Amino acid sequence: MFLFFFFRNLLDDRLPSRTYLFLCELQKFLSDVVPQKEGLTPQEGVSLDTLDSLPPLSLGMSSSESLLSGLVNSSTPTVFVFPERQQGLRTHQVEVTLDSPLLSVLRMRLDEAMAQIKQQKAGQKMIDRLQKLSELSGLSPDGGDDEAVAKDHKEAQYRSILLLKALQVVLSTWEQMMMAHHLTVSLRKFFLEPSNININNCEGVCRFPLTTGNNHAILLNSHIQSGQPVNRSLCCVPVEFDDLYVIELESEGTNIVFKTNVVATKCECR
Repeated sequence: MFLFFFFRNLLDDRLPSRTYLFLCELQKFLSDVVPQKEGLTPQEGVSLDTLDSLPPLSLGMSSSESLLSGLVNSSTPTVFVFPERQQGLRTHQVEVTLDSPLLSVLRMRLDEAMAQIKQQKAGQKMIDRLQKLSELSGLSPDGGDDEAVAKDHKEAQYRSILLLKALQVVLSTWEQMMMAHHLTVSLRKFFLEPSNININNCEGVCRFPLTTGNNHAILLNSHIQSGQPVNRSLCCVPVEFDDLYVIELESEGTNIVFKTNVVATKCECR
């Protein structure tokens, strides 16, 4: 009897956790759905380490309400950093606790994101993966009183946050911006999903009448229109930016890194 339980416990220890299965499926989903830029090797891309960053924040039970609220409510561009080998995630275990209003927002935003993806006439393969991810995220109506159930509910909230950010990544690749032109750059980091991001590039002609610009631009434009020589004419440049969320998944836990001023969101003449 002792040997039976001993071997059974050994087998149980080897069973992959729900979070591990979810993360493996999430990586496959992002790799399949997000188009990869062809022709660039990782060595030709931009290293994330060269970008200015705020100090990393650990995602878990000690996470601040502002961090959790930002992750749920924000549509900030996001990339996921996976370990070199998926086996490194077998021991990955993170729990978060959202207050009731924020949890309701998370459910609502997940439902909206899934509905938007399905409206895009996604292929059956994508729908199947999305369904599997939804099942593995396992966000139940409430946490329950049982300790094991409550623990899984906290892990499910964590998985659901990651799922929301992944769905936002997919949706953002399908959107068309009005003022900024798409400019995709490759990120030099192995096992990054997506491996390239759209940072946008401001393009256009700055001439009368100026619809975007400050007083300096208006005066400079008037000076140019009058035929006066200048060494530098007006240029269409980015004036507002979004940060980039980098979600680093490691065996010990998850870090959120903010890369500041990455994606151009507004262009004006300067």
